[in-house]
Amino acid sequence: MEFIKNNWILVSILAVAFFLRVGGLGHAFPLIAFGDESATLLASLKMLGTFSLRAADAAGYYYPAVLSYVYLPFLAVFIAAGAWLCSFANIQQIKEAVFFDLGLFVLVARFVSVFFGVATVYLVYKISRLLFAKPLVSLLASFLLSISFFHVAVSHFANTWATQTFFYLLVLYWAIYFFKKSEVTFKDYILGAFLVSLAFGINSVGLFGYCWFILAHYLRNKEKKFKDIFLTDRNFWLANFTLVIFIGIIYWLNPAGLNNLFSRLTAPSSQAADYASYQVFHLSTFSNLFFYLKNIFLVEPFFGLFFLGGSWALWRKDRTAFYFLSLGAVSYLVLLSPMTGILIRYSLPLFPLLVIVSAYFLSELFQDGHKKISVILLILAALYTLTFSGLFDLRLLKANTLVLTRDWISKNIPASASIQNYDLGEDAKVVVISTTE
Repeated sequence: MEFIKNNWILVSILAVAFFLRVGGLGHAFPLIAFGDESATLLASLKMLGTFSLRAADAAGYYYPAVLSYVYLPFLAVFIAAGAWLCSFANIQQIKEAVFFDLGLFVLVARFVSVFFGVATVYLVYKISRLLFAKPLVSLLASFLLSISFFHVAVSHFANTWATQTFFYLLVLYWAIYFFKKSEVTFKDYILGAFLVSLAFGINSVGLFGYCWFILAHYLRNKEKKFKDIFLTDRNFWLANFTLVIFIGIIYWLNPAGLNNLFSRLTAPSSQAADYASYQVFHLSTFSNLFFYLKNIFLVEPFFGLFFLGGSWALWRKDRTAFYFLSLGAVSYLVLLSPMTGILIRYSLPLFPLLVIVSAYFLSELFQDGHKKISVILLILAALYTLTFSGLFDLRLLKANTLVLTRDWISKNIPASASIQNYDLGEDAKVVVISTTE
């Protein structure tokens, strides 16, 4: 209670973040209507069902293994609560629920995204407090992310990106803490390597967080010679060796996930165009970069513009924050752009950086005597993104057309009847839909 009393503004921001992200959580229930929602969930359920600590046997699990372990405690609590409330009388009923009512467990997986979406809002607050002495920047940054349309939207669904963003940002938090710490030991380096591997273990882009690891190590030792910083520093190489070991463990936990990544890295150009590959020094890199920049400004135009102004202010007044935030965002984009199969959700880890720099920009405007301008800009930005967040939630609260279609079929088409579909080609133009009466 004391924490709530002393931090009531932050608590209110977190409550808003939770409210916006949990609205419409059961959209399309009991169906799985969104991509990637079942892959990690099924891997986690299989581990629970077979009492195994490896996700490697989960057929079709095409991600690194870590997120499936993140799901485990949430699913375990849900199943335990169901057993306590007599919803699951025995193991057999739990298995039947997995086969016939998977939507129940999808709700749990979606709640994981909500949880880490809200946790990211709090982490943005903590990072801003580490970087800046001004509480206003921290509160503004967390508020802006709490209502950010894009972050709100992605946090609704059981894919990797809300959780990925949290763990990616956790590397940044460690890097700033590491840089500011008066004395560091090999344990601090090991922790950094572990956090980078965790971010990578959610999704491969998490490895981009290694840039912050390098930056923090360099900034702490920049008075030394290059050789002493990178070639002969034992802690640095111990951390790198540890990172390789952790990545090896992640591979052992689910070889299919990293094999999927490696196959994309070596995919020919013709195949790479169809799905995410990594084509370095390819002309498509520039079109991909333009795609992400364009869509960032389309989704959150105010944050994009504030980021430019804030980056300039950071360059003039706080180079360290500029390196961690602005340069960190640029490095992520540069490393992401060679990846084909572009999707806007790949850019989600950028948005916490955008809001922190935006908050700094508004704070600087306010303290430089442009109070009215900064307040007007804040109101415009908040109204813009909050309107879309609210409308998105309202759309999710409406009935899903897939569910309506399923219900109509079950009521109007008798069992063993079929629906003919001419769009599937000559070899498979009849889809048989069996229903129960």
